[in-house]
Order: sequence, then C-alpha cells, then structure tokens
Amino acid sequence: MKIELQQPFRDLLESAPDAMVIVNESGEIVLINSQTEKLFGYNRAQLLGGPIERLIPYRFHAQHLVHRQDYCADPDVRPMGRQRAA
Repeated sequence: MKIELQQPFRDLLESAPDAMVIVNESGEIVLINSQTEKLFGYNRAQLLGGPIERLIPYRFHAQHLVHRQDYCADPDVRPMGRQRAA
C-alpha cells in the first residue's frame, strides 16, 4: 500500500527527532521516517510493506498481535503499552 502525502506533512515527518512508524490495521508498515532507519538499522525498502512485529522483540510477537487487534477493534488515544506487563 502506498500512501500519498502532501509535501508539508512529509517534511514534518522527516524532521521529527523521533522514529515514527505508521501501520495499517493489518500491522503492515506503510510509512516510516529517516529516524526509524537510523534507530533500527533497516532501510525503507526493508521495512515498508513488512509486519510491524519485525521491530518488536520476538518474545512479544504473539502478545503484540493480540494487543494490535484489540486496539483496532476499539481505537482510542492512550499511551503506548498502557496496562501491559513486560
């Protein structure tokens, strides 16, 4: 899936000091910024279209899938990892 962005938004995303990863409801990575490449050591071609779980430690993959599905079923604004045990 290719996302078309207006240049001002693309510039804002690229200038962010933090890594930013955007996924769709299927958990497919659809957009990243350059900080994501630096942080994880992958280039865009390696990440775009792949599963978000690629960026999550293996031991959390199954758990993350359930959390992601729960969030998509009832999306609301909340801190990442809220009420999650490590």
